[in-house]
Amino acid sequence: TVQHNSISPIILLLIQATMLSISPAEQNVALYGRPTQSSVLELGQAINAVDGNTESDFNRGSCSSTRLQNSPWWRVDLLAEHNISPLRITNRDDDCCRGWLAGAQVLVGNHQDHNWNQWCGEISSGGQVAREFCCLGMMGRYVSVTHHNVNRILSLCEVEVFRVPVRDENCP
Repeated sequence: TVQHNSISPIILLLIQATMLSISPAEQNVALYGRPTQSSVLELGQAINAVDGNTESDFNRGSCSSTRLQNSPWWRVDLLAEHNISPLRITNRDDDCCRGWLAGAQVLVGNHQDHNWNQWCGEISSGGQVAREFCCLGMMGRYVSVTHHNVNRILSLCEVEVFRVPVRDENCP
């Protein structure tokens, strides 16, 4: 008997359709980065904010959190410089903590020290669960979220960093 190890034409079509629907520009490069933060509160490890899970309840284990401290920060090293936009941050939605992100700044650049990187945006109010920043195609290896000169807890449920195509339709 002769056995043929061939893939059915239907499976090939499904594979091709799947590959065509994923644009390199839509890849969340933060998933492959190295996150860190200024301190850790309970189980709020930095990596929780780049685990691909946008669950906004801290008690379900998918949010990062620093301790109460002056100028808390969270950062992801994307391991290479990227042309970034958009950038999406998912806030905590527990009753206690929605407002904790209000006033936090989002910075992008090539320095580990976020103070040297460019300002991408500010989270004006902590009430929104997800907030998107255009960043206008800023270049950077590091993306940071920080509260400057304030004694606060910084908690993030997801940080998604997308590479920008030549022209991004999502940004004005």
